[in-house]
Amino acid sequence: VVNVGPADLVVVPVGDSGIPAWPQVRVARPSRGESDKHALVVGAARELSSRSVPWRAACAKGRAAVLMTARRREELSADCDVIVDADAPCAKDWSLERFAAVEPVLVEHMSRWIDPDDRASLPSRVGWIDRGSGRPMRLDPETIRESWRSSVSGLSAVVGVTDAGMTSFDLVRDGPHAVVVGTTGSGKSGFLRSLVIGLAVANPPERLNMVLVDFKGGAAFDDLVELPHVLGVLTDLDGDDDGSPVERFLDGLRFELRRRERTLREVGVADISQLPAANAALSRLVIVVDEAAAVRERHAGFVEALVAIAQRGRSLGLHLVLGSQRAAGVFSADVMGNCNLRVALRLQSSSDSIEVLGSAVAATLPDDVPGRAFVAIGGGTCEAIQMFDLADDAPTVVTAVVGAAPGWCRPPRPWLDALPDRVSWSDRAVGSVGVLADPENCAHLPLRTERRSVALIGARGSGRSSALAAVAAAWCENGGSEVAVLSAGGDDERNLWESLLGTRGGASVVARPEDRESVHRFVRAVSSPTWSGLVVVDGIDTWRSASFGGRCDAHLWDDFEIAARRLRGASTAVSALDESGVPSSLRSDGTTWRLLDPRSPGRIVDHVGRPGRFAMPEAGTITAAVPLPRLPGDWKHPDPTVIGLGGLALEPMRVDWRRIVSGLLVVGAPGTGRSTAVDRLAAACRAVTGREPLVVDDAEAESVAPTTGDDPRRITLAVVSPGFLRARLDHWTQALRRGRTGLLLGSAGSEPDLLGAFGGPAERLPSMFADVPGRGLWVVDGVAVDVVQVAR
Repeated sequence: VVNVGPADLVVVPVGDSGIPAWPQVRVARPSRGESDKHALVVGAARELSSRSVPWRAACAKGRAAVLMTARRREELSADCDVIVDADAPCAKDWSLERFAAVEPVLVEHMSRWIDPDDRASLPSRVGWIDRGSGRPMRLDPETIRESWRSSVSGLSAVVGVTDAGMTSFDLVRDGPHAVVVGTTGSGKSGFLRSLVIGLAVANPPERLNMVLVDFKGGAAFDDLVELPHVLGVLTDLDGDDDGSPVERFLDGLRFELRRRERTLREVGVADISQLPAANAALSRLVIVVDEAAAVRERHAGFVEALVAIAQRGRSLGLHLVLGSQRAAGVFSADVMGNCNLRVALRLQSSSDSIEVLGSAVAATLPDDVPGRAFVAIGGGTCEAIQMFDLADDAPTVVTAVVGAAPGWCRPPRPWLDALPDRVSWSDRAVGSVGVLADPENCAHLPLRTERRSVALIGARGSGRSSALAAVAAAWCENGGSEVAVLSAGGDDERNLWESLLGTRGGASVVARPEDRESVHRFVRAVSSPTWSGLVVVDGIDTWRSASFGGRCDAHLWDDFEIAARRLRGASTAVSALDESGVPSSLRSDGTTWRLLDPRSPGRIVDHVGRPGRFAMPEAGTITAAVPLPRLPGDWKHPDPTVIGLGGLALEPMRVDWRRIVSGLLVVGAPGTGRSTAVDRLAAACRAVTGREPLVVDDAEAESVAPTTGDDPRRITLAVVSPGFLRARLDHWTQALRRGRTGLLLGSAGSEPDLLGAFGGPAERLPSMFADVPGRGLWVVDGVAVDVVQVAR
């Protein structure tokens, strides 16, 4: 370097050679730009002794020389012409001590010296369109199309200039994958944008598609999204309720690989490069990631997963370009091992540069020259390059590329969109209950009840009631005949069901736990041997817990469980806060869906973790709801032989007067409708028997039994309060009581033993119905027959 200037000599350091930054020291490739200069390659023997090193071939042509160092003579290459042993006694004019004394002076003066004949220094800025020539290149749609027509293989892009002129990368030849590393302000994002533009200009969209990933807000690629080659941009702003977009992106790539494998197998080739030029079945897919460290920080394992996919995709036309501010801690050895093309812009430390290039040279790049980089391909020698500056040229280039592909139909991006926040009933497939995302097949599918038993697990407010309503509506849409509904939720849930179901003939169609009569009707309907409809219980765990508060409720729950075991879980749809609240009889043959978040009602995951959205049914869509009629509080009937309406069957009830020997009792407190009841019984007795009964409306006031006159078969109808009947065992009404037949009104219905009734339905029938005047328990021969609403 003292005798020969940079115009005639280039010193190429390989590895950590320790050579000072003299003007002759440059990173270069043996095949580019060195034919007019002598090259001296300096490095350790372990880097240069192999005959496969490209510089060894250059030595054979006489324009290059190799200076290698080693600790032992045996480590040197056998074809070294001259060997200098630094440990041997000094010979001739060799004097390391003398050189060590003047070396600092040499280094200082040589670093400041400029060879006037040297024209190889790189410019600090090269525009994308003028490319350093000072004249803008021709850029119009026809020029772009001509560039596309000349591109028949590979995947090249002109990206910048070296000291020998413009240079290009080919991801097929030099890749297939690349890493681009550069600290803040080094021009890394600009290089990635320039690469995307260069690929789009050189390759037609039918042969090349690109996906851009930017976890710095997406601004780096904003002006490139209109390129016909770009399928989509994935950013850190794309978060949604269906998990990470990154996860959907990776699932989509796995599906894309399977699709490409099938396509190549159908064509009968093993590699995408073997496809005929006229066959557009597959295009190459380039994934450009601007900030891999940011993606990895938020999604651990993303880069490794991407590279694992790319390992399979080498022959399938999948290429990765991974950008980061540093390599250490971001790219594993597997990642670096799969990235043959490495670009290092300015880096903070020598270790970062060595991690990427195997040399510390990238750490010496100036701070004020963005876009200056070193490139290494396949572990070879580094080459200095000045990247194109896209700055103000991007809109012009993008417009020209878009104009070159009129009518181009951009393929769908290879990952699923997020499910809509709300799915209307009219938008989902007929017979389904919503939309289900299927990442493995990269498709949105109709959400269907694969089995007729469904359990929905979720917190209150997560859309459980709406989801159950969707299941019921789809049941009706698919031809279901009957739907029985019980809602144990709050006012909002009940209002929802009532707005969707309305009434049937004036009767409610929604049972509620606090309304025991409606629960009784519900259980009675689904317990029928002929039942073949859908059973819906909204909040089954709440109903189950409440059922242990009273004997009546427990009996109703027991009856329901018996019915559920008979159904074996089929044709049921229930909801609960957690899965343990669903009886095993309803989980034996069913599907469990979990509602995820009250902030996003109707969002679920199925049993294999796929996300879905329930559709909200509209009023009138549940057409087969079973009515749950109630005993009326005031019932009129013109037939005098009818004493009232039976509660269980809701049918007119009559008295078999042939079984009444001496009479019967009407037991009830004042205000329970006992006078009306005794009058109705008297009218029925007259109509059926033709005889006039003896009516005692206030038997407590009569201390002696009234005479029956001259008719010993005359029937006595007596009214008495339950407390008096228990207290006065010597009263004449005790004789009628021993007949164990009569009507127990109001609270007396809860004391069936007043007329000798014990066990059986007598314990729970009265409490299933509201306490209203005229409502009572009809007892015959000590058996509680039914609850009755006395007619007027």
